Amino acid sequence: MSLALQHIRLDLNKKRILDDVSFNVGTGEFISLLGASGAGKSTTLKVIAGILAQDSGHIQLDGEVVDDIPAHRRKTSIVFQDVRLFPHMTIEENVAFPLKMQGVPRSDRLAQARKMLGLVHLGGMGLRRPDHVSGGQQQRVALARALAGKPQVLLLDEPFSGLDEDLRDEMRELVVELHKALGTTTILVTHDATEALMISNRIVYMRDGRVIQDATPTELYRNPKTQDVASCFGDCSILSANVVYGYFCTETLCLPATCEDGPATAVIRHDGVRVLNADVSDVASEPASFEVKSVTYHGNCYLVQLDIEGQTLVATSKTPIRTGAHVTIAIDQESVFVYPAERLC
Repeated sequence: MSLALQHIRLDLNKKRILDDVSFNVGTGEFISLLGASGAGKSTTLKVIAGILAQDSGHIQLDGEVVDDIPAHRRKTSIVFQDVRLFPHMTIEENVAFPLKMQGVPRSDRLAQARKMLGLVHLGGMGLRRPDHVSGGQQQRVALARALAGKPQVLLLDEPFSGLDEDLRDEMRELVVELHKALGTTTILVTHDATEALMISNRIVYMRDGRVIQDATPTELYRNPKTQDVASCFGDCSILSANVVYGYFCTETLCLPATCEDGPATAVIRHDGVRVLNADVSDVASEPASFEVKSVTYHGNCYLVQLDIEGQTLVATSKTPIRTGAHVTIAIDQESVFVYPAERLC
């Protein structure tokens, strides 16, 4: 099933929560809504599901406007971070509940529930109560329940964020596995950029209730439109200076820039800056040498904080370097993103 959001606006308690949100999701596509807390991601999911009604704009499923169709008839299903299982029911009864609401006979819905539990690798556990299984297993039960009613759009509201790292990895792999097997159109809400890169066909980046960029993972990573999009993919240094004749320039550092001349900010990913040589100058008289402010060990490398006229640029080094030394560096231009001051978040 395809999905289209057209100019969705929503106010809650006299505050604008969604502001002209528009994007499309193709049949069988897996997209992620990415952004910081408060960006409007979960609210967007609830509007799609029919839990919240937008103030203006339209939701279309397969070309049909569904604004007036209640949540239980939208052919969507949502999984929250809070699994919301019924404690008085067995696991298989929980999974079968959407089918009960659809009027499916008990024997048929329990058979379907057992099938779904098998798909999420919980076969044979259907007669247990939710409080008798682990948190990760409860999340699998919630996923099985969401899929049991054969939704045409599956909505996942940060379902992995409450799990430890190993369980998050397992759940991601399971969701991808199920998506490939079932082909259900899927939307995942996440604030984890790496997670979005790993499992999405496309990423919709949101901020302050608006869509900032809608692109493939590769395009979003390589060509971020704004400072916050660029800096969400791992640790970055952020420097302020001016663009002059196509270069972002401090007194000692010049980087190519494509934006217009004027005040600007450069976002430089840590892994794109390497230390070449240490102790090249005792007085930092060379334009290409920078004083080391501090060094921290990060297992596979050292992170070296360099002084750039009172600002900090972080570089990586394979070997330790003493504080106060002066170093030369190499910067991967693909790791540098320069934005005019007026576009800063």
